[in-house]
Amino acid sequence: MSFRGDKKAQGLSTNAIILIILGVIVLAVLAIGFTFGWSMLKDKISPSNNVQTIADACSSACITNSQYDFCTATRDLKTEDTEIKGGTCYYLAEKQAKYGISKCETVSCSANNVLLDKLDTSVTEPDCDEDNKGKTVYALSSDETTLLSKECSS
Repeated sequence: MSFRGDKKAQGLSTNAIILIILGVIVLAVLAIGFTFGWSMLKDKISPSNNVQTIADACSSACITNSQYDFCTATRDLKTEDTEIKGGTCYYLAEKQAKYGISKCETVSCSANNVLLDKLDTSVTEPDCDEDNKGKTVYALSSDETTLLSKECSS
């Protein structure tokens, strides 16, 4: 004898639950994007300003006395209106103080590096004069977007 009360209800499958959760997430992202603007979401995924990240990395290089990381390792600095490609902590601290990259008293970069100001539009790379033999010369490109470097052989 079969009773109607013995029937079990059909449950939701795991796939259906996962699809419902994904649908809710997609709807939430769309709602946030249209409500607050897509630029807010873009900045969360790919920040338009990485100055604090570079400042932290340079500070860490200084604290750990890492001469390579502070003097030589290149970093691409981005702000809302400027981008400097190939900058070093040393260059940013000495020549671009407006970004707040701290100078490092414990790491000496000046013995092997020479920092020049912005190049003229007719010059494509830093010059190796007699005083710069055996050093690396850094100068900001004329369009102020790239830090150029040249190793001057001795």
